[in-house]
Amino acid sequence: MPFNEGQLKAIMQRNSSILVSAPAGSGKTKILVSRIIELLKEGYNISNFLVLTFTEAAGNEMKQRLSDELNKLVVSDIDNDLSIHLNEQLLNLPNAYITNFHGFCSISSDPLAIKKEVLKECEEQWVKDPLYKDFFSLYFHDYQFDEFEDVLLSIDELSHSIDGFYDFVEKIYHVDYQISSINDWNLFPALKH
Repeated sequence: MPFNEGQLKAIMQRNSSILVSAPAGSGKTKILVSRIIELLKEGYNISNFLVLTFTEAAGNEMKQRLSDELNKLVVSDIDNDLSIHLNEQLLNLPNAYITNFHGFCSISSDPLAIKKEVLKECEEQWVKDPLYKDFFSLYFHDYQFDEFEDVLLSIDELSHSIDGFYDFVEKIYHVDYQISSINDWNLFPALKH
């Protein structure tokens, strides 16, 4: 069955987002499989794709259709280099990220655990920055990472409870931190106490 103009555009469009909206059984999976095949023919690797479906069965069906199409292509009259590339993609297809959302994502009911995990990953990058090291050594002696994490998490919690949080922080900065002397600082008496 040949593709119509809209389907061909969905298969061949590059460097932009596309939306294929169609009822069940209208060929969306065929369009996506054809799009992936075309990209593989252009030199992309299947390992660079992330294809998520709503059901595990749909993900498996897509892998099967890709396998069928790649098997047909590699025995057809194509360039030897392309044949080698597509054979490699066929070998890597079982490990490709073509699955359902649940199978790909880590679903957690504990948002705090996720925040802490992300924070640990950020800290691994931050410690490479000399400014971060200076800040941390000045305010968190003896590498008190737990205390620092607690401060960041409490700021995050606070940011959700104040409407216009970033505007609030900007105002605090301009009102309370743009000072010529520590004695002129509105917060100094409280900090001194």
